[in-house]
Amino acid sequence: MSQGIRHSLAAVLVALAAGAAHPQGEDAAWPQWRGPDRDGQAPGFEAPVRWPARLEKLWRVEVGHGHSGPVVAGDRIYLFVRDERGESAEARRLGDGSLLWRRSYPTAYRVTSEARWHGRGPFSTPLVTDGVLYTYGIAEVLSAWRASDGELLWRRDFGQEFETPWTYYGTSLSPILTAGKVIVHAGGPGAGALVALDATTGDERWRLGGEGPPYGSAIVTELDGVRQLVSLTQNRLIGVDPETGGLLWSRPFKVGYDNTVQTPLVAAGLLVMAAWETPARGFRVRRGEVGWTAAVEWETPQSAIAYTSPVSIGGRVWGFSHHDSGRLYRLDPESGRIDWRGAPRRGEHASLVAAGERLLVFTDDGRLEVFDTTAAEPASLAAYEVTSSAQWAHPALFGRHILVKGQGELVLWRLPGADAG
Repeated sequence: MSQGIRHSLAAVLVALAAGAAHPQGEDAAWPQWRGPDRDGQAPGFEAPVRWPARLEKLWRVEVGHGHSGPVVAGDRIYLFVRDERGESAEARRLGDGSLLWRRSYPTAYRVTSEARWHGRGPFSTPLVTDGVLYTYGIAEVLSAWRASDGELLWRRDFGQEFETPWTYYGTSLSPILTAGKVIVHAGGPGAGALVALDATTGDERWRLGGEGPPYGSAIVTELDGVRQLVSLTQNRLIGVDPETGGLLWSRPFKVGYDNTVQTPLVAAGLLVMAAWETPARGFRVRRGEVGWTAAVEWETPQSAIAYTSPVSIGGRVWGFSHHDSGRLYRLDPESGRIDWRGAPRRGEHASLVAAGERLLVFTDDGRLEVFDTTAAEPASLAAYEVTSSAQWAHPALFGRHILVKGQGELVLWRLPGADAG
């Protein structure tokens, strides 16, 4: 990397908070996977008391494909898609969806027969913070782009470092930024490494070698008074010191077909995790005299989750199980007891977003359903069709706007009464 590029990016990132657990850009409305804190909460979304019969469609534009979700900062939307050029990072105007810049690079990727209907990615949601957009491609190419004009600032191709350079369905985990470092898990079945790169230069700061990567994304949280990065690997659940890369604790978490898709959730002081044909469990992580432990506090049958990461609302965990052809449930994180189940046959996947006391459920058939979570029997308040195609990308919510990406389309909706944005 040239000194000019290093100095340019250093100036862009001068305001990067050294101890940030999430992006700190003042204008980042929805900066990364699952929102500001990677937990499915939408703190900047103005949920109405009464939901309208219809949402107002501000605009719709055709875009590339993939399950990567949109991110929003200031008056711009950033996407990471596959099109005829390969993988493309792009910026669009929030006001009308028009293209501001696009930067592409060729990406060779062979889809297995089992994954063919998911396409060739990308699956990883980008990260935008303090003037830089970070993307992680399906074949493990990590790129840093200047958000203003798309200039490539630095790139790391992990596909050149590992004999098996991607997992069975390709890379889907989303990069995380903490303490001035961008962290991803690279590699493939049987071998990989959790790697932290300097956000400014792309230089490697630490590496924790071992198992191959998961499909799900990491979080940074505090457990037993210690700040740590929590992530799945191919076969384990681990806690890592984000400053040094030192392994704090590790426990088995083996899932059939290596289907480790979920992002960890902290609720009632426990790590709540589930997976494909794997029941939800609450893990109590403690530091003792002889080291760390991550013991199972409870395990709940009929609570497996194939693809959906759960959210916490009102002291309860809300999940979407693949059992019964897709079904919502509500769980007490202290006991693990399920105290409510929704109707069956809701689909294969849903993105769950918490907006105050409302649960927004974006299903893979392009629909949004809104639930009141305060009732003993949660009531459906409204339902809308928000895309005309399959909806696997996580939406972005900000102000009174809902931004959704289907297969080949991006649509901005507004709740009545909001400014045009």
